Formats: sequence, structure tokens, C-alpha cells
Amino acid sequence: MQKDNQPVSLHVKLAILGLAGLAFCDVLIETSMNVTFPTLMQQFSISLNKVQWLTTAYLLLVAATISIAAFIEKRFIFKKIFFWAGLLFIIGVICSALAPNFLILLIGRLIQALSTGLAIPLLITEIMQQIPQKKQGSYMGIGGMVIALAPSLGPTYGGVITQDLSWRLIFWFVLPIGLIAWLIGLSFIEQKSSPSKIPFAWKQFISLILALLSITVAVNNAGIYGWTSIKFYGFLLIAVILLIVFIKLSTNSRQALISISIFKKWEFVCPLLIYFLIQFIQLSLTFLLPNCAQLILKKGVTISGIMLLCGSLISAIL
Repeated sequence: MQKDNQPVSLHVKLAILGLAGLAFCDVLIETSMNVTFPTLMQQFSISLNKVQWLTTAYLLLVAATISIAAFIEKRFIFKKIFFWAGLLFIIGVICSALAPNFLILLIGRLIQALSTGLAIPLLITEIMQQIPQKKQGSYMGIGGMVIALAPSLGPTYGGVITQDLSWRLIFWFVLPIGLIAWLIGLSFIEQKSSPSKIPFAWKQFISLILALLSITVAVNNAGIYGWTSIKFYGFLLIAVILLIVFIKLSTNSRQALISISIFKKWEFVCPLLIYFLIQFIQLSLTFLLPNCAQLILKKGVTISGIMLLCGSLISAIL
């Protein structure tokens, strides 16, 4: 960590710019796709329940990748991590843009999810390591605002592109921006900690991912079969059991994937719950409102995207 009175070098600022730029592109595409669901349903002849996995599976894999971000950043050098984040972004974007069917599109989105899960935690770590403590708050705020602007602009961007051109251009227009950010980050990213060979907690990781997947499937089944269905309660029970297994494994492990003890501190849990609820509401609305506008109110793609712009921009700035 730098001394508090030491100025932040241009080298570090450019590294943060590259990291934030790639993370911005990743999140921008994610929220842009929400307004394209009715178009994709018609083009690929699929249901809303199926097409929504473009968002659900993407966010699930982002969560899975972020859960092991601490291990990855201890095990590998930052430049190599960012190299793979950028490469996965490029591969995922090209795969999605050229997708001949829904399955290939979904695979492309999952590849991009890996990029997002690597880039966002690395941005935070770079700020914590390279920025003086007294300036970390402002840089975290700027970095957070850049990333928060993506879901604010995403629906409008996706709506305009899909209405007047093609949903595939959502990926092509963002690709050069992400490529430039990747090259800038690779050129200037720095690291103060040295990589260390530490074992990976496979049992904890598998139990956590299966628990998250079970919760997702349970909620998805509730939408199909109803909240009283055994297919909802069955998967929910499996998720609870797996979470208990994960907690016990983490508590008894010397190399915990996620530190469970921190959840005993209310000053940490309270802001975390608030942040979770804000993100839950924002991401839910970026899915619900555009699809409601198109499928029920029969509005155009552009209108369904613009209707989210004002509120999302205010939430990003605040």
C-alpha cells in the first residue's frame, strides 16, 4: 500500500482505467441483452422461461467466479488474470455475435461471465493495493460508478441497437472498447503481492455452486409449476442442505473459500444486505420492465429500454 501523501501515478490510473473499462463492457452487454428477449424468442422459437437463462446462467457463473476470486488473486499474477479476463471477453463476444442458435449464444454469454467474474474483483484489489488509503474511498467510488453506469445505459443501448439495427451489433460495437481497455490494462497493471501456491478448497466450491444452482432452479420451477410445487420445495431443501455443508466445511477448514466468521459482524452484514437488496431490485427491474413493455404493452424495443434510463442513471450517480 502506498503512503497516504504519495500522489497516484499515471501508470496506476491507466491500469485502473483498463480494469474498469473491461468490467464496464462486460456488465453493459449483460443488461443490454434483457431488452432483446422478445426478439430472441421469436428468432430462435423459444419460450421466455428458456431465454431468461441468458441472464440467470450468466449471473450464476459470475457469482461462482467471484467466490474464488480471492484464491485466484493469491495464486496467480494479476497480469495473467487480466489477460484471461480480456481473452474470455473477446471469445465470448465473438461467439455470441455469430451464434447460429440459442445454445451457442448461451455458451458465449457464459464465457463472458467468466471474464466479468475475474475483472470486477481484480479492479477492487488493484485499487486496494495501489491507491493510498486516504484516497481509496474516492477511487472505489469512481470505479463503482463506472461499473454502475453499465446497467444504467445497457437497456437503452440494447433497445436502440435492436430496434434500428440488429441485436448482434450489441456485441460488435462494444468489442473494440473492451479490446482497448484490455490492452491498456495489460500494459500498466501492477501487483505488490507475490503469488503463492495454496490448495484449492474443491469441496467448499462444489457445495457452494450446487447450492446456488439449486436455489436458482427452485425459483425457476416456482415460476413454471407454482410456489406450492414439490419441484420448488425439493430443490429449495437441497439448497439449504448444501449451504449447511458449505458452512461446516468452511468453518472446519484452514483454507476457507469464504470467511464465514465475518458474517457474525453486524456492521458488515447490514450494509451487505442493503447492497444485495439494491442490486436485486435493479437487476430484476432491468429484466421485468422491458419484457413487460414488449410482451404485454406491445411497445417497441427502444421504448422498453429508454423507460429504465432515468432511474438507473440516478441510482448510478448516487
